Amino acid sequence: MRRANPIGSLVLLRSHSELWKLATLQFLAYVSHEVFVIWALYAIYRYEWSSGMIGVSLAIVGIFTAAISGGLTGRIVRWLGERRTLYIGQFFGALGMLIAGLARTSVVYIASIPIISMWNISFPAAQGMMTLRVSEREQGELQGAIQSLRSIAFVIGPFLFSGIFAWFINPKHSFHIPGAPYYLAAALLFTAMLLATRVEQPQFDQPGEKLSEPGEAVPPGGIASGPVTSAVDPAEENV
Repeated sequence: MRRANPIGSLVLLRSHSELWKLATLQFLAYVSHEVFVIWALYAIYRYEWSSGMIGVSLAIVGIFTAAISGGLTGRIVRWLGERRTLYIGQFFGALGMLIAGLARTSVVYIASIPIISMWNISFPAAQGMMTLRVSEREQGELQGAIQSLRSIAFVIGPFLFSGIFAWFINPKHSFHIPGAPYYLAAALLFTAMLLATRVEQPQFDQPGEKLSEPGEAVPPGGIASGPVTSAVDPAEENV
């Protein structure tokens, strides 16, 4: 009962070294996902997009997110396994963020959407690997801990990325780097990817262990969260 609260449930994540690694890299991914609160602001500032163009970009995001989450994720997990799917997905997410930050034209910015959308494949893989590392009676507590991580990231991320964006476009400062928030998100995802390469591949032949179906877990919110959540998706909720 002492752990029957959002903060207390996080204690479970320290019960296994591999579970703690997975929780850490997922937290980095959840924070990175919040960079999409500046999706529209960034496009308006850098490319002078209209509301119509923003809507078109979000529609493109939705198409790629649906195609990858609904049609490719399960096949990729079965083909590569959870561990490879996890770090490969994070690699695509980091690469897409880097491209978005470097993009000097709208075309390149939009081209980053399908690359970032491939990030979606990592979330079901991570959640599947985490469920294998706790007992059946702890599955509910694990889901609560995961939701707590998302909630903390949701509080930290918007302030972090919007603050960085505002600072680096402020004419009072000597550095003018509008892509800085995307660079930070890319760095966080590259770090998560490196952590993922050190996670052991789960064993499926141990009694009582069952992996969630690849398609059951969805990245938290599509490319975007916040004002443009529907635009871009990480699970239940990846340009």
